[in-house]
Amino acid sequence: MKEGKLVVNSKYRRTQWMLRGLDLTAQVLMLLGILFGGKAAAFLEQSESRAAWQTLFWAAGFALVSLILGKISEMAGEAMCSQVEDELQNAAYRQILEGDWKTVNRIRQGDAEQRIQRDAGITAMAVTEMRRKIGKAAAGICGMPVLLLFYDQLAAGVLSVEILISALLFWILYRKNYKAAAKWKEMESQATAFYRDSVDKLSVIQTYQAGGMFERQQSELMRRQKRYRKRAKQYRDGIEGGLLILGLVTSAAFLARAGEWLRGGSQAENSVVYLLLIGFLIGNLVPLKGMLGRKAESMVSAGRLAEMLELPEEGRLDEEWVELLEMRQKEGFAVRFHQVDFGYRKGKPVLEQVTLEALPEEWVGIGGFSGAGKTTAVRLLLGQVFPDAGEVDLIHRQGLTCLVSAASREFFAWVPQESSLFPGTIAANLRLGKPDAKEEEMWQALGIVCLDSFVRRQPEGLNTMLGGQGLCLSAGQAQQLAIARAVLKDAPICVLDEPTAAMDAETEESVLANLYQVWQEKTCILTSHDSQVLAWCDRNYWIAGGEVRPVQPVLEETAAADLWEDVQEEHLPEVFS
Repeated sequence: MKEGKLVVNSKYRRTQWMLRGLDLTAQVLMLLGILFGGKAAAFLEQSESRAAWQTLFWAAGFALVSLILGKISEMAGEAMCSQVEDELQNAAYRQILEGDWKTVNRIRQGDAEQRIQRDAGITAMAVTEMRRKIGKAAAGICGMPVLLLFYDQLAAGVLSVEILISALLFWILYRKNYKAAAKWKEMESQATAFYRDSVDKLSVIQTYQAGGMFERQQSELMRRQKRYRKRAKQYRDGIEGGLLILGLVTSAAFLARAGEWLRGGSQAENSVVYLLLIGFLIGNLVPLKGMLGRKAESMVSAGRLAEMLELPEEGRLDEEWVELLEMRQKEGFAVRFHQVDFGYRKGKPVLEQVTLEALPEEWVGIGGFSGAGKTTAVRLLLGQVFPDAGEVDLIHRQGLTCLVSAASREFFAWVPQESSLFPGTIAANLRLGKPDAKEEEMWQALGIVCLDSFVRRQPEGLNTMLGGQGLCLSAGQAQQLAIARAVLKDAPICVLDEPTAAMDAETEESVLANLYQVWQEKTCILTSHDSQVLAWCDRNYWIAGGEVRPVQPVLEETAAADLWEDVQEEHLPEVFS
């Protein structure tokens, strides 16, 4: 199906054609060996021993060279298959890293793992070894009627018709096998994703004593997976059984024909040719039987991997902005939403006609209750998703303006709402913000977020491992470390999405106070539903009902009912009325 698109490098195409040429040459030489073997038998029958031995020598030579070429092709094919598998895995992983956020997130985590790890290996085998070996076997079988034309035209015609009818039947079974295998793969990926999600959220399942419910879901997934796997196996067995019957029937006919010639007493050449053709047929049907039945399943993997490799990539910066980046222009950036509409699904907007701005040297707060659209606004800022209407602009003090996109993220330091730490050392997690950060800089960043004393108490300090068998941080400490990473990046625009939600009040106040000092010259955007957090901002917006309204600065002592005096009453929940 799509497997041809996967091996795009010309060196692989050339190598594949070279190997196919070797395989075809090997088959032709083997058929010539059979032909010369028959001639040798004819010379022996005529008592021309010298000519017989010379002809037999040529027959053996053709067969030997055929075997040598086949072995060379096999070894080269295995090496190419391994290399293609590695490059397919790398390409698929790179495509995820560079792919459009919204599109990539449609692929569940377990499914992505299946495609990268398992489907890449099966696809590499399909586009290198399997296609080549099936082609070699098919070429050999199709060459048999050509050879038979020199001995028995009727048998050659019957065999040709038999091959054509068998190919048609196998194609029908192949299509049915492909459809069943596609559903089987889909169920397999769902099962992998289900297991991954269950293990990741095991504490929730155990706390709510929901093991029985998840076991039933797992049983249903396994039942559906087993049904489609059984159906695919039935079609595959049909193909393999048909090939077996074809081999047995053809071999029996050849054997009977050879016996008929031998009983005639004067056709040793024809008899030997038929006997050798039986061995040639079996030698080609055995590998064909092992691969043709699995061809459809491998093509399902190829199609799934092709979908991943064809994910749209993210954009790049304009040349003027590249120059700004090279000049290390770190300050004087503003962001602006202008009449932005956005929805994850058509007809269901999350934000409508949103207009807001954040200027250099000010903190801008975006408030709203859970689900109001605060994180969506952050995704629009970071170019993870794009407006259905309107524009999100990045503006430099020199007057340059560009639409925010994936390429403009270089100018942002982001602290996400969810955990953003990776298995590895504390230093490795911090260096995501600045790959060449020195220890002194990392300790300074940890001090700003009030986490330095905790890290110093660890025996290995910055080299303390996180996750797995390493140290497990609390949710608040994970947020502090994520903020320290953003501090290290030293980007002109800082975006914090519910950055202190898991911290205690004292730590929250200390961290925000420190950030307010070190980020005075930056453009800072902070989202929160907490009025105490938004009180640190110079200006605030409130999201409700898809709309964004500016509100007065929030004071710590202000009563809840008066917090958002500029927001229309219908945008507030009943608890605020």
